[in-house]
Amino acid sequence: DEQERRYEAAQARRRRRLEERQDEARKAG
Repeated sequence: DEQERRYEAAQARRRRRLEERQDEARKAG
C-alpha cells in the first residue's frame, strides 16, 4: 500500500534524524 510505505519512510527518517541529534549531543558533550 502506497500510503503505508510513505508512513514507514517518514518514521524511518524521523528516527534517523533523532539519532543524529543524539550523536551530535554526545560529540558536543
